[in-house]
Amino acid sequence: MANLPTWNLKDFYPDFKSKKINKDLKFLKDKAVAFNSKYKGKLRNLSVRDIEKSIKEFEKIEEKVQFIHSFAFLTYCTDQTNEEKSKFFQDIEEKINKIQMNVIFFTIDINKLPKNKSDLL
Repeated sequence: MANLPTWNLKDFYPDFKSKKINKDLKFLKDKAVAFNSKYKGKLRNLSVRDIEKSIKEFEKIEEKVQFIHSFAFLTYCTDQTNEEKSKFFQDIEEKINKIQMNVIFFTIDINKLPKNKSDLL
């Protein structure tokens, strides 16, 4: 186990105990819940412009999900024997899964759009 790589993860968060992570998770949860209310079961009735807007909103949510998940995973990878880091990674995985439950409908609904709408996207 000698000479393992080390990563500077400070571009993500100062460390895995940063309060900013929970703030970002709360913000992300609120965004995902609002997205669900705004778009679930409603895509068929939206204009192409509004569908494009929904895609951009979805991408922003997914981008932040991947940002947090990447940090958690890389933090865990730096020392998989560290119980605190293992717990942190598991907690993040669970929180992100709950958040994504609010947006998982979106790709399914996009794929169900009538051909004439989806061709314009």
